[in-house]
Amino acid sequence: MGYDRILIVLKGFWPKREEKFLVVEVFPHGARGVLLCLDEERRLTARKVWPQVNSLVDFFKKWQPQLATWQVIVSVAPGLSAAVTLPRVFTRNHVGQPLAPEELENFLGKVVSQSFNEVRAEASRELQVREMDTVLVESSVKSFQVDGHTIVDPIGFRAKSVAAELELTFVPRALYESLRVFSDRQHTFFFTDSLRAKQAWLVRAMPSPTAAAIVGRDRLLLVGSKRDKKSGYSTIKRALPWSACTLTDAVGAAWGVSTPMAEKIYHAYLAGEYSPPVRLKLTEILEPTVSSFFREIEKSHPGKNIFLASETPLPFTMPFSRQGMRFIDLPLESLLNQVGVEVSLKNLGLGKAQIFQALAPFVEFYYDKSDKQINHWLRRRLHWLGAVTTA
Repeated sequence: MGYDRILIVLKGFWPKREEKFLVVEVFPHGARGVLLCLDEERRLTARKVWPQVNSLVDFFKKWQPQLATWQVIVSVAPGLSAAVTLPRVFTRNHVGQPLAPEELENFLGKVVSQSFNEVRAEASRELQVREMDTVLVESSVKSFQVDGHTIVDPIGFRAKSVAAELELTFVPRALYESLRVFSDRQHTFFFTDSLRAKQAWLVRAMPSPTAAAIVGRDRLLLVGSKRDKKSGYSTIKRALPWSACTLTDAVGAAWGVSTPMAEKIYHAYLAGEYSPPVRLKLTEILEPTVSSFFREIEKSHPGKNIFLASETPLPFTMPFSRQGMRFIDLPLESLLNQVGVEVSLKNLGLGKAQIFQALAPFVEFYYDKSDKQINHWLRRRLHWLGAVTTA
């Protein structure tokens, strides 16, 4: 089922004026963009969709005048970014005095300066590019502890020790160059990766344990939470080697036809347009690929019930059970309602999987708590290292 338009009424948020959000999803080959608009009546609508962006440099250059007024949200596919966490603790010399902003800023700057080369080397290995082509794109403090107690902001506390968990995110230089427009202080953006955004939304909206499989254009993404004997629940964030193209690739390889022809054959098969012998042959061709889909998911032990959404139709209808797992249609409306959002969907030309992928970065941005003064200091300190998000 396709949708041409999204209408979302956000509870408890009263903007003074109309706000626009450009959500850009970056894939290994190209990107996709959605322009969202939040009006004075708390309604979020999708104004424009760019289903295929071949050059981010040209895309941002074309819309550069508008970027100063749009809030830009960039979400990258797995493998296009590497986030490295730095847990650090410092003991204060002047315990009787409240922690001053300058003292905390100096500590954070010192931590990153001392560890930057080591961290970049780790990110380089994960991205499989040279260190000189591994560029810092985002930095933030994910959490603080004062004398062992978790807090939001340590400023003003008469603490003996302060623990901080920093996160530095790197991207390959080629992707960084396409984001250089944001090195101008007039342009800033919110950066995330698609797995983190989807996992955060699902866990926020649904009771644990929960899991969702999203079949995208380049990967099968599995996100959620599962039971863990030690900690109660553990997160699921995996990109699996299966995609929306896997089924049509199997048809093309078996019958030696082009990708467009394989897609026509596959969709005709789903529509029941072939004779029983031809359908049987196609079923035999697709069965190994379908079985690999379930095997890849089963390896992660996500639990019994799994929400499912796909950018291409799958050769089974839901609810569908196999190998001890039960697949259920992704409840997009419930997901939105559970995070304080009322939704009314009309046509937008995107399916549920695409809508979920486009809105997950926006939901993460909306609930993000990292845009605080501490992170502005950190980004300013790290600007010379290449970070393009600035305060």
